Amino acid sequence: MGMDMGFVKVDSQEEVASLRNHWALAESIFELAPPTYKEGYTDLVIEDWVIEEVSEQWDVHDAEVVRAEAALSEAEFEQVCDSSEDEHDLSVLRPVYRRLLERLYDAASGPDVLVCYWSA
Repeated sequence: MGMDMGFVKVDSQEEVASLRNHWALAESIFELAPPTYKEGYTDLVIEDWVIEEVSEQWDVHDAEVVRAEAALSEAEFEQVCDSSEDEHDLSVLRPVYRRLLERLYDAASGPDVLVCYWSA
């Protein structure tokens, strides 16, 4: 069974990022229990504090991770996002998650609500 998740700005319907089968990252978000976007739905509102907590959990501000993320091509980033986290070791995932979380932070900082939709 897979875990698909995506991050969308509600008003503009702009997709910021999507992931396939990244269970550990999903759990990092779910365990923080961010509020749902609407009652009766599973979409989660992703606010700055959620992104900051997940960033700390994954230690994405580590100097080595920062260097690796800077060297990461967009094609490599997309390839990891579209494949299972089980196919990659932590040294590959952390730079990808750093870039993802930076994008989420930028999106969450604007006036548009950022939500995480998911299905398992």
